[in-house]
Amino acid sequence: MNKSIQDLIPLMEETFALNQLFSFPVRGTSMRPIFNTGDIVTLKKATEIKKRDAIFYKRATDAYVLHRVIKIKGNNLVVTGDNQVVFEIVPKDNVIGVVVSFKRKGKEHSVNNLLYRLFVFFWCIMGLRRMLFRLKGRKIS
Repeated sequence: MNKSIQDLIPLMEETFALNQLFSFPVRGTSMRPIFNTGDIVTLKKATEIKKRDAIFYKRATDAYVLHRVIKIKGNNLVVTGDNQVVFEIVPKDNVIGVVVSFKRKGKEHSVNNLLYRLFVFFWCIMGLRRMLFRLKGRKIS
């Protein structure tokens, strides 16, 4: 059975209430190249959020999104998809979970892995990202 993410939220909240991790498949392209459609992300309850964390949150429109924290401003987070250059302000209270690992082609990858952390560090430099997008021929607004 193919459930929507909305269907999984109650189960996710129950799992977090038991201090357990929750996994689900990535859909969409906003987090490429780091997370691709079909990858399985594993989240923990969002008790602590740091710059460059990949977070799962609920927008005011009731949509659920997986994006990356670029900056923390008090009780708000500046976030964007890894495949985007547009920012969004998200209240910390809207964050449901933080990615701790992901699985691709059967192999588990921790977000604490040094290569992952280095890639994310450089990918979060927006000037570098914009330059790479231009080199690929992508229009940037």
